[in-house]
Amino acid sequence: MQTKVANLVCRLVRDGRLTQRSLQGRLTVYLSIDPNRAGQQDQQRQQLLHQVPVPRGNLPEGCSPSEVIEIFRGMVLSPKARPEQLARQLHARGVHVTASQVNRVIAHYALEKKRHR
Repeated sequence: MQTKVANLVCRLVRDGRLTQRSLQGRLTVYLSIDPNRAGQQDQQRQQLLHQVPVPRGNLPEGCSPSEVIEIFRGMVLSPKARPEQLARQLHARGVHVTASQVNRVIAHYALEKKRHR
């Protein structure tokens, strides 16, 4: 029998056999219910988190991670906007990106507009 990990973990938390903590606001870690063991586990995860290198070469040229995120966010909020429009919208929100940067993000991640049928 196969059990999805998320279902099992939720059940273990609900039954009081595991605890969960938020890590850096976005990640959830699951720890022992024993406070001493949970403290050790939490410390180990914090150390591992600081050892993980941040990839630098995986971004479009001339774009910072925050700019890429804001461009993606803008694309989600305004899916029909052309790169020039998106750059203007972002600029109005205080995010200084150019249409060229928007185009680089689109090209780098091979994004294309979906055609409606």
